[in-house]
Amino acid sequence: MTNPIPLFPLLDDDPALDEIKWDAQLRLEEIERWLYWQGSLSRSELAEKFRMSKQQTSAILKQYQQLHPTKIWLNGSTKRYMPNDDVTNRFYQPSIDDLLIQSENLGVPFNYVSVPSRRMPLDVMRDISRAIYQFKSIEITYHSQKDPAGKTRRISPHRFVQTSKRLHVRAWCHESQGYRDFIVGRISATGEMALMEQSANEDEAWHHMISLMLKPNPRLSKAQKQLIELDFEMTQGIRTLEVRQALLPYYFELYTLWPDYQIDNPLYQPVILANNADVLKFL
Repeated sequence: MTNPIPLFPLLDDDPALDEIKWDAQLRLEEIERWLYWQGSLSRSELAEKFRMSKQQTSAILKQYQQLHPTKIWLNGSTKRYMPNDDVTNRFYQPSIDDLLIQSENLGVPFNYVSVPSRRMPLDVMRDISRAIYQFKSIEITYHSQKDPAGKTRRISPHRFVQTSKRLHVRAWCHESQGYRDFIVGRISATGEMALMEQSANEDEAWHHMISLMLKPNPRLSKAQKQLIELDFEMTQGIRTLEVRQALLPYYFELYTLWPDYQIDNPLYQPVILANNADVLKFL
């Protein structure tokens, strides 16, 4: 019996593909994934990856070649299947995110520059998660620079936000009567849930999108500016990011965009704001 709703979107609208069972679709997707990132694949490697016999693997390869005959070819000297990169995939949509997720499985090592971990108490995450899901407010004990010993307040949370440095929860603060970001690691305790005072729909700063325009630091040389334009995929010397007003400070922190913060060496501040007046009024 075929699955009427594929677990992932097919890249081709050929009606014949809808008749393929979902598990077979996944295997065909894997063939294209491995060939895209690894560049070649042998029948024995495929059998090992699928944990199937060589006969079953041969049937899968035959099915793939029938569905997409010009995509792969067998190198007679190496006995390896090779991809034709000029032919578009039918089952797998490549992305850098997918490579990062699948890197170990693909045999393509990735290392990350880790930052010191920040406290993320599981029970606090659980209780706030439930409050978000149930559209409730929740009492928290929050520690800040102003109140390092901690202060009890009630918030109406509507989402978690992960920045490059920390995890926070976006919420309406019942005490300050405004939307605020609360660092999860600074919440030491949670209390009773109650009615939500303000919903996410009323968070104007969250829903308001702003065009953040980046340009190369003018103190760079011409060649260095061209390199930054290439690196940031700029068009006519500008890279425009559509960001939420509520998240502006985190982008300023990420790219050191604060107007009163100038680094002596422009190599460490490669981009600056091209539309200061349009953006700074929203901070």
